[in-house]
Amino acid sequence: MKIGQILKRRLNSHIYGGYKMIYTPNHPRASNRGYIFEQILIVEKVLGKYLPIEAVVHHHDNNGLNNSNNNLVVCENRIYHKLLHRRQKILNLKGDPNLQKICSNCGLLKSKTEFYSSNTYDKLDNVCKECSKKHRKEYYEENIEKCRTNLRNYYKQKF
Repeated sequence: MKIGQILKRRLNSHIYGGYKMIYTPNHPRASNRGYIFEQILIVEKVLGKYLPIEAVVHHHDNNGLNNSNNNLVVCENRIYHKLLHRRQKILNLKGDPNLQKICSNCGLLKSKTEFYSSNTYDKLDNVCKECSKKHRKEYYEENIEKCRTNLRNYYKQKF
């Protein structure tokens, strides 16, 4: 047995990806090696039952090692968890998450009216209208000859 394995077995925990993992081999969410994130065990102890598999535990202060009860929030799924992070990022930029959004292309905080509607979680495109227009224009300019050639070939076949 290697020294690292001996220490892990003696300590029954280790840090993985900035989160503390506890050796709990009989837990339904345990990894192949028998470890589970400590925050899940803490929340389950408070609730008195196992969390649903799709639930995610969010750290309010974004410190994965701060597993105090008042720092943990249970999210029903990953989508809701990502929403919390998006909203927090807007708040950190001194914005209002109810009125503003960050463009995934230019990274600027903009009013939600500056985004086209879409079928995403917030019914808005992830790219602002300005970036979307620039992208379409660049795409058109790069592909205009290809489009014209395709049209010519189409009409040649038709007639």
